[in-house]
Amino acid sequence: MNRLKAKVAVITGAGAGIGRATADLFAEEGAAVVIAERDESTGRAAAEQINKAGRKALFVRTDVSDEASVAHMAAEAVAAFGAIHVLVNNAAIFILKGIDATPEEWRPMLDINIMGPALVAKHVVPAIRQAGGGSIVNLASISSFIAQPNYVTYNTTKAAILGMTRCMALDLAPDNIRVNSVCPGVVWTQIVAIQAEAMG
Repeated sequence: MNRLKAKVAVITGAGAGIGRATADLFAEEGAAVVIAERDESTGRAAAEQINKAGRKALFVRTDVSDEASVAHMAAEAVAAFGAIHVLVNNAAIFILKGIDATPEEWRPMLDINIMGPALVAKHVVPAIRQAGGGSIVNLASISSFIAQPNYVTYNTTKAAILGMTRCMALDLAPDNIRVNSVCPGVVWTQIVAIQAEAMG
């Protein structure tokens, strides 16, 4: 307990699934948590539950593919808590397609799964620098390393996260900012349950 006492953590996609579990654990460990979530109902509920437990959370509606939305979130986080020390780039979507994927199917995958983490880091890193350093955790996947049938869209975006993580780690090391990836296997979240049902 209290491993994150006096720290401020921004967690994208924290309204459900891995992001929600991360926010709950970070709050239990003493962090003030910024719930950067596109879905207002789940994001607000996550923040309210943490606050009701006597911990600190702020919900900021955030579309990670929209730079203005991301910049607003970063500013609100600093205004509320005075600093940012940790960023967890968790927000992602699942459009599972093979080589037949259309540009309309590719675009949201690229915008949210790749551009999203890049934009959030761009706007949060100045605050982490100001705080004297900290940590970024990018959610990749075992799908970053392996091929899966008809998963070209998803696996490509998750493989890109590994390259982004390595480059960020190199670039931000002089600022005392660690950058790592976490690569989970299948986690039984709401979105995975929906995908499983759709696939029979």
